[in-house]
Amino acid sequence: MASLLPQLLELPTQAILDALSEYQSLGDEAFLNRYHPYKPATVHFGYHGDLRFPPRAVLAAAYSKVHGRVPEPDGRVEVADSPIDIERK
Repeated sequence: MASLLPQLLELPTQAILDALSEYQSLGDEAFLNRYHPYKPATVHFGYHGDLRFPPRAVLAAAYSKVHGRVPEPDGRVEVADSPIDIERK
């Protein structure tokens, strides 16, 4: 399976902000149900202002807004110099 990293790095900022807004509106459980099979964050968390979120699920949601489908989780994705802060718990 090809890496999603190049496509994730090129996601428009607005798609990510829309996904964050959707996450905030729906709440954790409903958002994760919508973007199944993504699960709650347990080790790494993203932060946007005061909002703490599961970064993989939010990036999957942003990806789906651009590409029309939710990508399958396929292992570790590390994005250096991301506009989103990711913190290890």
